[in-house]
Amino acid sequence: MSKPHCSQISIPMLLVLAIGITLTITVKGEICQDGLGLCGEDCQQRCQQKHAGGQGSCDYPLSLPLCTCYYTCGQDPPPRPRRCNDNNGVCSAKECWNDCCNSKCIDKYAGKQAVGTCQEAVGTAYNLCLCEFNC
Repeated sequence: MSKPHCSQISIPMLLVLAIGITLTITVKGEICQDGLGLCGEDCQQRCQQKHAGGQGSCDYPLSLPLCTCYYTCGQDPPPRPRRCNDNNGVCSAKECWNDCCNSKCIDKYAGKQAVGTCQEAVGTAYNLCLCEFNC
């Protein structure tokens, strides 16, 4: 009686097949990330606008929270819009700091993916609320 043909498949051949399947799954499932500036309540929305199906997350690589968009690689994002800057008044630790500045900028430039941060005005005792937004 002859042996079935399937027993003639060698172990190295099975390993090559298994590695090939694993590599295919890894490449197709690779996750990319895109930094979207300071984190705000609209991090998820900005991520979805830029990368369909993406997941926005507020990460803290520094002391300020940054919005990072995680999405499936291979999806070409639309071209980035031109960004503009504007002074939105003075920041003070007592009255308004980064969260407050960010809220003011989002209100002032609604729908333009605005982000506000307090920055030291060099040579002065003041900190300015600076807005960055899509032009």
